[in-house]
Amino acid sequence: MKKIIHLTLALVLVLLTGCSSLTPTATDLATTDALTNKPLHEVDYDTDKKGVQWVSKSIVPHYYKALLVPKVELKRDSTQDKQIPESVLEKLANEITGHLRQEISPSMKLVDKAGENVAQVNIRISRATTEPEDLKLTEIIPIGAVIGSVKMALGTRDKNVRIIIETQIVDSVTLKPLAERVAVIKASGVLENSSSHLNYEQIRTNVDNFVQETRMFIFSAAYEAHQDALK
Repeated sequence: MKKIIHLTLALVLVLLTGCSSLTPTATDLATTDALTNKPLHEVDYDTDKKGVQWVSKSIVPHYYKALLVPKVELKRDSTQDKQIPESVLEKLANEITGHLRQEISPSMKLVDKAGENVAQVNIRISRATTEPEDLKLTEIIPIGAVIGSVKMALGTRDKNVRIIIETQIVDSVTLKPLAERVAVIKASGVLENSSSHLNYEQIRTNVDNFVQETRMFIFSAAYEAHQDALK
């Protein structure tokens, strides 16, 4: 744990670049299954990108010696947007799982089963939707706005993809919540129209950035717990 805290201090001083996560909206949070009713607070992960998280005040510093990272869970949703194939979300889950384990392993011991002194990181893809691309500056003027409206009506307007992902750190034995984070991956304009379908390559960079942010969350949770213990 001491090694993690030292590493965290270094990470906190380094700004992550190219982060793709956004602060979730009230609608986003309503789709999640938070383990606690504790309010999430904003944390800066970059100069212009924020995340929201909660860290338990009851974490005992130095207690956790290893980390268990199960496969990312994909929430089954009958209302899932048809433009986002389930196969893409399955690949997303697998890629996040593998990349996160790879990112964490140099600085913390990873194990493959629950046990004493083991914290568990549960990640779930809660929701994946599409939305019309934001209006461009040229579409703010009346004639541009009319063109944008026509494109939307015809289904030819570019669309964004919005994916909500929950990360929860729990005690691997008691499942007591230790920390939570909700992130939103937004891939702007990746769908050309209402009939196109998302492919994984269109969100690959966003996924890499999400993994970096999740690593930062894990280390910052350890750092925050250590700071609380000093108060």
